[in-house]
Amino acid sequence: MVGKCHQRIIRDRLKDDHPVPEDFSTATVREIPYAEAKAFILKYEWLQNMGTTARAFGLFFDGELGAVECFGHPKSEGIKNVCGKEHADKVYWISRGACAPWVPDRGAASYLIARACEMMGKEWVTAKGRVMSPKFVFLATADTDAGEIGQVYQSSNWIYLGKTTEDRMFLKPGMPKERAQSYHTLVKGPIRNRSGRVAKPSMDRGYFEFDGVKYYNGDVTPDGEQIGGSDKYPLRWNAKYGKSLKEAEAARLAEVLAQGWEEIKGNRKHLYCGIYGDRRMKRELRAALIKNKLKGKEPLPYPKREPLRETTGTPSDSGVRASSPAPDSEGDTFTPNETAASAT
Repeated sequence: MVGKCHQRIIRDRLKDDHPVPEDFSTATVREIPYAEAKAFILKYEWLQNMGTTARAFGLFFDGELGAVECFGHPKSEGIKNVCGKEHADKVYWISRGACAPWVPDRGAASYLIARACEMMGKEWVTAKGRVMSPKFVFLATADTDAGEIGQVYQSSNWIYLGKTTEDRMFLKPGMPKERAQSYHTLVKGPIRNRSGRVAKPSMDRGYFEFDGVKYYNGDVTPDGEQIGGSDKYPLRWNAKYGKSLKEAEAARLAEVLAQGWEEIKGNRKHLYCGIYGDRRMKRELRAALIKNKLKGKEPLPYPKREPLRETTGTPSDSGVRASSPAPDSEGDTFTPNETAASAT
């Protein structure tokens, strides 16, 4: 049990005499540019970075931006396949979210999440011209280091999947803990090389082509370079670090430690899943989630917040939220038997 979350403390600290909208009659939700979302997130969100954000939506009252929700690509096969491989292309990640102090205390975040997730259920085109398929399954974490339990996801009737395993995190001496970097971001990110990859959403297997020969995940090139990643999205390794995943990771980790980063014990986060779409879609995806991740186990109840003595009610963490980067296949994963939930 935890008390008031750190991000709610930020929101309370930044409150001023800005008028609070009485209701949502003037509220609108629309997609916003990355730069606009970033300026808002850096001001109001605890981690003060954009994580894996690829697309963002804003909640406006009379044209004034009051909340932002950010979405990013899942980074692990475990997350992509939460409803099975056949539904992997429908899954996305909520990477960041924040509300200004003057928005309605109750309901602003869940109002934005519901509409943003519905808007993600339509095909869109990225800045680089890549056509993205509609998304209907969304995952997000509530950071226990920040005192979060995910009340905004609970109020949105998301499915609680228990806690993730502990992250591998790195921190330099003197840095606040919230500035810690994950193993995925600090070590695995820089060693990956996607240049020359041929991969499209419609392809079952992506590949690299050298001298007219196609190389897929698991293949080895004539000069000894091992192709890694996944079947659909294979990866090469940054030549600076090595020709195999093991070699490149070891070299990059040594470089990180030489730069003064120290490995620390990460925290376990609450993991939630929201399912959207029409009734048939939600029924199909919920059944797939139960089959692939819940394993027929009894649902776990939502985690609860310890009441604060100085308040008359239970504080909400719906004002400002943060999710860590999508769990990595060798970092955050589902903890066995900590599957569960409430119905969407």
